[in-house]
Amino acid sequence: MEQWEQQGILDSSAISDTFLTFFAYIFGNYSQFMEVKDHVTNEKSFKTEKYIKSFSSEAVRRFLDAFQNTQMFDVFIQQRDTPALYSSVANGYFEKSLTKLRDRSKDIDMMNTGYSLAAKWKKFVTKKFKTTHH
Repeated sequence: MEQWEQQGILDSSAISDTFLTFFAYIFGNYSQFMEVKDHVTNEKSFKTEKYIKSFSSEAVRRFLDAFQNTQMFDVFIQQRDTPALYSSVANGYFEKSLTKLRDRSKDIDMMNTGYSLAAKWKKFVTKKFKTTHH
């Protein structure tokens, strides 16, 4: 693998970014499906079925249906629903990456909103100009 990286065939940072983006897409909104189970201990419960049904893509739902039975999924959820474990991941790489991706997404949404407003304005002005000057 190191040989492939040296030859430029394999870019490990690109692979890492791809997986991060994929998991951010899949698990980026997981916190919306965490419900407090015990108000004294702040232990939470993840609503898996509700979470899976929240995706409109049948392919994603099938993936999550299978993925929910893996150790990786169990550990991911356990680290977030148990207060003592969550403190160790709250400022971890994945959570920080989610924050960055959300910020970038907000910027993209804002740019898209700005673009659509500019496009609407241009359309309005063009239509107005055509009707008043012909």
